[in-house]
Amino acid sequence: MRHPMYYIAPLILVSLFWLSARPFPVNSSETNAAFAQLADTVQHGKDTQEQLSALEDFPADYLTKCNRFFKTVYEDRLRNRIELGRVDRMQLASSSAPQGTIWYLSQLTPEQRARAYSDNIKAYLGSDMTPQELIAFGERESAKALAELTNLEADITQKNLGASISDFVTQHSNVYTSEADIIAAADARRVLIAENFGKLFLDYEIPKAHIEAGLTSEFGTAIGRYDPTKTAFIFYWDGKTFDGKNLDFLIVHELSPGHHLQMNVAKSFALCKRGGKPITSYEVSFTEGWAAYVETLGKDLGLFADPEQELGRIDWNLIRSIRVVLDVRINHDGWSNEQVSAYWNAHMPDRLDNLLARETLRMREMPLQAISYKLGAKAILDLKAEEQARLGDAFDIREFHDIILRMGGVPPRVLAQAYGALAGEAP
Repeated sequence: MRHPMYYIAPLILVSLFWLSARPFPVNSSETNAAFAQLADTVQHGKDTQEQLSALEDFPADYLTKCNRFFKTVYEDRLRNRIELGRVDRMQLASSSAPQGTIWYLSQLTPEQRARAYSDNIKAYLGSDMTPQELIAFGERESAKALAELTNLEADITQKNLGASISDFVTQHSNVYTSEADIIAAADARRVLIAENFGKLFLDYEIPKAHIEAGLTSEFGTAIGRYDPTKTAFIFYWDGKTFDGKNLDFLIVHELSPGHHLQMNVAKSFALCKRGGKPITSYEVSFTEGWAAYVETLGKDLGLFADPEQELGRIDWNLIRSIRVVLDVRINHDGWSNEQVSAYWNAHMPDRLDNLLARETLRMREMPLQAISYKLGAKAILDLKAEEQARLGDAFDIREFHDIILRMGGVPPRVLAQAYGALAGEAP
């Protein structure tokens, strides 16, 4: 009879070989220190496939939440730069290009322009959607907004407020003629938001923004904007009249919980920093996407409570949706102003015809920028729906918003992955 070791010895040898082949368990602090060195190399070195492979192969098991986040963002940034050969992400999408973007695009053949546009969807918008997918997305969103208008019109007629939306606008439009009255109306809305803020957001100590008027001086001037250098919301008007239906959506978009809250929280309460600073840079789709997203929370914040303000929200949602389609058609497909006008007139209410020339000029001077609102909002809405489905009753909207606000700007294509790194478990 053979000795038991005859059978046990081979098992021991196999086990020892298996153990020797396994990566030896590493110390968490050493792993994170090694990752920090790699991240520094990636930040300051050349964009190479070797660097990208090193990032992708680096084990994430022992990384802190922030280093998992950094890994996600750095990989995406490096992969994008390598793929596109360091496309100048702002050259196509900024009127600060030499002699303006119209001049820049006019120097390209139709084929070159289409390629540059597609590249900047990736580089500037941070999306992997194709031009054709963007058109389909814009068409779907436009159809949804038009359906909302139909429902609102039914509500208006049922309440005997007008025979149609156009009739309602004629009879019930609230037009401001005084700068002081506009500011007072905006402040009243801020009070409403403050009363309901805690339902959706945590409390942050940030500076209070002030509100000021600006005169419309350029053909393409927006009706309002947030200026972070002045901590101010600036509304633009001709000094005579201001359409009251725009106030609710402007306040929630530009102030809190829109740009003012977002920019100040990201700056002062960033979850992750390297070298004492947040590592993510300005991402137009993330920033404009957040401000467009919070408009969907307006009713929970006490806004959009009457048909006039609800009309303002829907109108601008429709305008942004149609701009997704037309931006692609203009700057990728080379549509003429006549083609743009025909499409606008076929899909928009007549009462919005006065915005056609301004919006067309905007899309020609700043290709892609007008798409950022809907694209960024979609990424946040999709992520929220996924988290609500995953967590069920455990989903906390305030914690969700806290992570989104404090992570800083990330491209839409990696938003879910970056959020998961910060929301998940880590040593």
